[in-house]
Amino acid sequence: MMLRKILILSLMVGSLGFMAIIPAMPIPNAHAQASPYLFTYKLPPNVSQLVTFTTIRDDFPDPVKKVHAYTLGTYFDDTNGGYTPEKIMATVDKWETLKIGFLFQLFDTIGGLPPVYPEGYRPDEMNKRIAETVAKRDGYDREIARLSEGRATLPPEEWEKRLKELQDKYAPYAQEAGNLHRQRGEIEMRARVQALIDAGFVLPEEVAGERIMEPATKTFVANVLYRALHEVRPYKGSVAPLDTQDIAVRWAIEVGLPGFDVDPRGNVYPDVRLQMTPGPNDVVGEYPYRLLFMYVQRLLPSKWVDGKWQYYQTGGANDVICAECFLYVNGQPYSQYVARRPTLLNNPSFKQQLEQTKARMIADTNARIQLELQKKRLDVMKPRIWNWSTDLIHNPRFAQVIASYRKTRGAKALNAVYQAVKNEYHLFPRQDSLVVIQNVLDHVK
Repeated sequence: MMLRKILILSLMVGSLGFMAIIPAMPIPNAHAQASPYLFTYKLPPNVSQLVTFTTIRDDFPDPVKKVHAYTLGTYFDDTNGGYTPEKIMATVDKWETLKIGFLFQLFDTIGGLPPVYPEGYRPDEMNKRIAETVAKRDGYDREIARLSEGRATLPPEEWEKRLKELQDKYAPYAQEAGNLHRQRGEIEMRARVQALIDAGFVLPEEVAGERIMEPATKTFVANVLYRALHEVRPYKGSVAPLDTQDIAVRWAIEVGLPGFDVDPRGNVYPDVRLQMTPGPNDVVGEYPYRLLFMYVQRLLPSKWVDGKWQYYQTGGANDVICAECFLYVNGQPYSQYVARRPTLLNNPSFKQQLEQTKARMIADTNARIQLELQKKRLDVMKPRIWNWSTDLIHNPRFAQVIASYRKTRGAKALNAVYQAVKNEYHLFPRQDSLVVIQNVLDHVK
C-alpha cells in the first residue's frame, strides 16, 4: 500500500518519469448522444515507471509452483517453531537484507531451479507429520476452553491440578511440532542454497556456517547475480566507480540494478547493504532488495527453464494504476466534478460510463507499459555514458549530429543529438533529459 501511494504521488507530480502527458482523448460511447457526460482521460505521465509493477505470469508446472509455495515468510515461521510473534515479525524486513533472505528470494525469482533435498527426504511426508502434530497440539486450546467454562465452579486447587494435567498431556506435542517446524525450515533453506551452489551462482564458502546470516552487501549480491546472468547480459566496461575494481559490482551499476546507485563523487560503497541513496551507512525504509528482484524479474532474462534463461511474460499493472487520477468529465478532473455532484455516484448511467472509461484507460496504459517494457529490456543491453567528453563530445559516431547542433543551436538539432545518444547508450536517470544534453554540448570540452 505504501509503494502504491508513493507511486501515485510521483505519477501525479511527474517528477520521475520520461514521458510527456498525453492530451485527454474523447472515448467513443454508444450513449454519447443521449448522455450529458463526456468522459475523457490522459495516460499517466510516467508510464515507464509502471513497468516495475507489472504482474509476472506464473506459467511454471504445478510441481514448481508447489515448491515456491514455501516462501521466506513460511521459513521465518518455521524457524520460530511454527508461529512468529508480532514483535518478531517486525524483523522480517531485516532478513531480506541478509544473505539467507537474499538467496531465498533469488531462488524464488529464478523459478525453475529445483531444491536439492537430503537423500530420502520427502517434503510431503514432513508436511503431513507437522499437520498431524499441530492438530494434536491444538487440542490443548479446545480443552482449555472447556475447562475455563467451568472454572467458577472449581476450587482453586482443583483448577490448578486439571490445568497442569492438560499442560503435561499436550507439552510433548507442542515441543514436537516446534522441532518439526525448525527441522523443515533448515532443510528447505539449505535445499535452496545448495541448488544455487550447484548451479554455480553461489560459492560454498560464501554461505558456510554462520556466514549465511551475514549482511547481503552490494559486493555479495553483485557477484551472485553476475555469475548467474553475465553470459546473457555481458559486461561492456562502460562504468568506472572510484571505490571498487570488482567487475561484478561494475556490471551491476552498468545493468542498472536498484541499490547500486553511484554518488556524485563516483563512489558506490560496495561493502554496505543495497541502498537507493548511496552512502557509507545503511539506509532504512527504501526496500531496495524488493525493488532489485522486481527489476531483475521484469527487465532481465531471469526465468530458469531447462538450464536456460528466458524472459518472464508479464501482465498489466492494474493494481497501481489510479484510473480516477487521470479521468475527466466534461473537461473537468473527475474528482472535482463528482465532488460538486456527489449524487452522480448513484446514477447507473454515469457509473456505467465511468467503468467503461476506466477499463479503456487501464487497457491503453497497459499497452503502453508493454511497449516501455520492451524498450527498457533493450536499453539494459546498452553501455553507459561515464565520461561525457570521451563518450559523447569526442566520439566520432556523434560528430555529425553535434556539428549540426553547433551550427544552429536549435531545438530540432538538439533533439537529434539526444535521440542519437539514447539509441547508443542506456542513460542514467540523472542524465536522461534534453537540458542535460544541451548543457554537455555547450560546456564540455
